[in-house]
Amino acid sequence: MKILFIIATLEGGGAQKLLSGLALRINQKDRCEILALSAENDRFSADIRKNGTKCTFIPDTVKGITGKLKYMDAYIRNGRFDLIHAHLFPALYYGSVLKRFRYRSVPFIYTEHSTDNRRRHRNWLRPLEQWMYAPYEKIVSISEDTRSKLIKWIRVRKQKKRKFAVIHNGIPLDEYRNAKPYEREKILPGIEKDDVLLCMTGSFTEQKNHRFMVEVMKKLPRNYKLMCLGEGVLQDQIKELVIRSDLKDRIFFMGFHKDAACFMKTSDIAVIPSKREGFGLAAVEAMACGKPVVCSDVPGLSDVVGQAGVKIKNEDTAVFAESIIKEAGRKDLDEKIDKLQKQADLFDIESTVRNYLNLYHCCIRRKR
Repeated sequence: MKILFIIATLEGGGAQKLLSGLALRINQKDRCEILALSAENDRFSADIRKNGTKCTFIPDTVKGITGKLKYMDAYIRNGRFDLIHAHLFPALYYGSVLKRFRYRSVPFIYTEHSTDNRRRHRNWLRPLEQWMYAPYEKIVSISEDTRSKLIKWIRVRKQKKRKFAVIHNGIPLDEYRNAKPYEREKILPGIEKDDVLLCMTGSFTEQKNHRFMVEVMKKLPRNYKLMCLGEGVLQDQIKELVIRSDLKDRIFFMGFHKDAACFMKTSDIAVIPSKREGFGLAAVEAMACGKPVVCSDVPGLSDVVGQAGVKIKNEDTAVFAESIIKEAGRKDLDEKIDKLQKQADLFDIESTVRNYLNLYHCCIRRKR
């Protein structure tokens, strides 16, 4: 079996982490390659290639939609792939067009990674979206809420719902459980022994809700410090807000780190105030590290956390701050860690890979 993954970019994110995990494990028995539409902000290709996976970026010299389609067509034709697996927009659209007009005998599947996007706020785009999703043999969502919202958006008929599946994301659990914490004083000079260190992981976008977390920090005692892991379009705006809020000695911008597990292990509590989440990979990573989670009670994220974390139903900064203080003062830490890690066990990358491989084999058999 030979699989081609098509993805928009290999910058940091849940889809890219999933793809990295899939590629590593599939290549142990079968073969797979990755074709990315852009090399901009590439974070994962070096690690992926170390694992023996061929990773190709469409060159910058290939211009326009037609140029990219021709390049992808030639790549697929020369590669003789058994199945194509697309991730993220605009790979969704490119894959759909290629399936319709060039590769009707090759199974194409798509993974939906988000409960919302800008296209879904433009009703006039719905007919185009329906047309684009239609050719895929299977459409996988990373959570039940992601699936239900996609079905509602493109108005799937009852008899067609069977092609919409759910396969949860997963992480390499041992990698997070066995991660070693850093010495706090080395990564955060000036931090005190009794300071409570919070960790927030995610790109600086409206979805991740960094502005809300800045307001929460205003309500916490001064010995509460926050590490922000990630980068993004809003990073400079959030930095300016932190300075204006007189919090520059309590909120630290750590940048993008592949060793996020070590930073999580260094912290005391993980905070995830997202406005929405298709899944909530950061929550699984934190729970696997044995760190208490305080998060927004939003679909996808809420299901992942289950009863192991603290979920806040509305954007109330005071309640969010109070919950953090309460978690920091817990006495039953060993019992809490056990509960967190048992919840994380539900999202092992090995289970995710098995489910995808079963799906691949099923789709390929149907085409033969």
